[in-house]
Amino acid sequence: MITQMAQVLVNLRIPSLTVKSTDDSPAKRVDNSALRFMKTVDLAAIPKAGAVLDMTASAASAPFGCTVKRAEWDERENMFVISCSYAKPSMPEADYRALLGSSDWVSKPLL
Repeated sequence: MITQMAQVLVNLRIPSLTVKSTDDSPAKRVDNSALRFMKTVDLAAIPKAGAVLDMTASAASAPFGCTVKRAEWDERENMFVISCSYAKPSMPEADYRALLGSSDWVSKPLL
């Protein structure tokens, strides 16, 4: 049996969080509401809204879940764009730093 994979663009929204400073300055709040992380992946099928995808980041030690909000064909990208949000209500600082430092995710500010 031959299965064909669908190449899609994952558009990930992550929650805002408080990041501790490396020096003695106070922790700061990072607002991620106007930032998305993008990654092209191969999936066996286009996921439906509500599905949870296990995603990886090259700098992360373990996969993390993201909940699909919608899947739409994008003519400009010539592929499906899967809009997701981080599956948990809060994100550990280590996962946030791993996502920022990951070579396979690209951050994109919203206009």
